[in-house]
Amino acid sequence: MFTKFLDTSRIEVWKRLVEFKDVGILAGGTALSMQINHRISYDFDVFTDKPIDDRFLLKLKKIFWEYEVEPMVDTGDELTVMLSGNVKLSFVYFPFVKLEKAVETDSLDLFSINDLLANKAYALGRRKTWRDYVDIYWALKNNLIDLKKLITITEQKFDGVFSTKLFLEQLVYFSDVAEIEVDWTGEKVENEDIKKYLFDEVTNYLK
Repeated sequence: MFTKFLDTSRIEVWKRLVEFKDVGILAGGTALSMQINHRISYDFDVFTDKPIDDRFLLKLKKIFWEYEVEPMVDTGDELTVMLSGNVKLSFVYFPFVKLEKAVETDSLDLFSINDLLANKAYALGRRKTWRDYVDIYWALKNNLIDLKKLITITEQKFDGVFSTKLFLEQLVYFSDVAEIEVDWTGEKVENEDIKKYLFDEVTNYLK
């Protein structure tokens, strides 16, 4: 598991998250980066299989007692806080089953690579971000998965709420997403190269 991309403050938060091991699983770009070491990720997204109850924020403040805990979102589906103005931590209600066994660590378990990629494919039709495109690109480009399998496992995981047609459309539609600079751990990839690669992948898939 790769953690060198985490700075000192995030390493401390990561260690403290072991207190939530029975609550959720680490998802998002940080969980993916810990397994494939492709880019630097700064936030912690923890997916839970139960709604966020009213006492959750209190528990969070007790565990991070020496931090300034600033709530940003506090609903039954999501609790997002900023820890001491530096580290963003989210707990998100996610009522979908795992495709594969979670990856065990000394802190939170991680979603498997396939689960993480399926989550990102599903997200493209909802609250997509440029990082979702980046992560899917990197996985396809480096043969972690091919587009056909990505669609297959996403359909399996999100049966009835995932549209392959919408996913393919979104995978080549970039006008409604804010592009950001990616902090790669290796050789830099230009955003335009990512777009072209994804366009070619979809074109070849539809032939």
